[in-house]
Amino acid sequence: NGTDAGGGVEATDGVMDESAEGKVLLPFCRDELVRLMLKSMEGMGFTNSIRALESESGLQLESEGATLLEDAVVCGDWTRSLELLLAVDWLEGRDGLQEAKFLVLRHKFLELLAAEDGLAEAVACLQTEVAATDYAQCHPGGRDQLHGLASLLLLTDATHRARITGLPVGGSCSGSRLYLLQCLKRKMDHTASLTEGRLESL
Repeated sequence: NGTDAGGGVEATDGVMDESAEGKVLLPFCRDELVRLMLKSMEGMGFTNSIRALESESGLQLESEGATLLEDAVVCGDWTRSLELLLAVDWLEGRDGLQEAKFLVLRHKFLELLAAEDGLAEAVACLQTEVAATDYAQCHPGGRDQLHGLASLLLLTDATHRARITGLPVGGSCSGSRLYLLQCLKRKMDHTASLTEGRLESL
């Protein structure tokens, strides 16, 4: 910050915002704050308040693509999830998209591996889908993870595989899918989607 020729304060940081009285310099990004408020209200179940704030601000809690992706991931519709990755903006652009694709397919593999009769499908998924991603082929971290996933195939007992992967044998995978969703959201452009609890952590 500095002073202008008349001795007043000249703000150098902040965002200009329109109001009834003219332009006002806000010391924060208005749109991001509104989205943080929307996300916080979602976590507290204030559905009507969310709709009211969206209407008044002209902003949405999440982009349509991010919302559809969330539904697909929670339902375990992996084909649809992969398609919807293209409808979301990623912080690292194409690299972020490729890593997101790897995360989705890795989770698909782990769910198949944890299923009582899913070993054959898990092998096919790892060989033809996970291993074929750019992230697995070109990124050192991806290659390391791929080797780790392949080692899980040596476990012949479904219960043991489930214990290692943290997924239930033939049970609900909702918790692990929500965790996958949070991993994906951390890699999204913050204007497309916000992670849980971000406002409370500020």
